[in-house]
Amino acid sequence: MVSLCITDKQFIIPVVKILSFISFFLFTGFSFAQSGNIEFSKVLHDFGTISEQGGAVAYDFIFKNTGDGTISISDVKASCGCTVPLWTQSQVEPGEYGFVKITYDPKERPGFFVKSMVVYASDGKSEFKRYLNVKGKVVNDNLKEVVDNFSYSENENPDVSSELINP
Repeated sequence: MVSLCITDKQFIIPVVKILSFISFFLFTGFSFAQSGNIEFSKVLHDFGTISEQGGAVAYDFIFKNTGDGTISISDVKASCGCTVPLWTQSQVEPGEYGFVKITYDPKERPGFFVKSMVVYASDGKSEFKRYLNVKGKVVNDNLKEVVDNFSYSENENPDVSSELINP
């Protein structure tokens, strides 16, 4: 009959080595596992001054997978319906590039604007977000023409009442 003695060094040393090896991977978070990372060349685009009558404008935000694992974009959410995103649908391998295209429609939106997008991506093990923004100023060419053609001289002062109007 064979008996196993727990105090036997030939048994304890290999078990301790195996448990140490397993613990190393558990507590380091599998540091040898591959993971992806998205790096955008820029995260804010300024359209400058755009014409309301000129129609939609678009910009492509370019990103690179700087990690060592494959990534994919699952969704891009815009802050309002005037901003429409389109993005790389295929998986992006390490060192490869992808895009997020943002199209902004200035129709009936004169004035300054800032719109935000949230990019949802995954490397297969974890999900992460990146934020993109576009900004600019929308001008109404028809209104600008009316203002530019308006003439006003001191002799043509309109009658301005000094009465208070109570609603």
